[in-house]
Amino acid sequence: MSNPRKQTSEAAVRENRRTNNRHLSFGLGIHFCLGASLARLEGCVALDEVLARWPEWQIDLDAAEMARTSTVRGWKTLPAQV
Repeated sequence: MSNPRKQTSEAAVRENRRTNNRHLSFGLGIHFCLGASLARLEGCVALDEVLARWPEWQIDLDAAEMARTSTVRGWKTLPAQV
């Protein structure tokens, strides 16, 4: 025989999990990603070094392809000639 108080309590817990799940792991406020700023800085440094090494380059826009996912905002392929 089941305990009605226990079932009500579990239902309340499940409802609380649906409505109040403000975890840091889901990216809340300034805690979106702790490494995001470092990753942007590393990308800028790497791009500066590549452009300093090869100052003349050209993008093949006909072969460029955008990434079509919910997690990536940018290029899937971006061929360049140096």
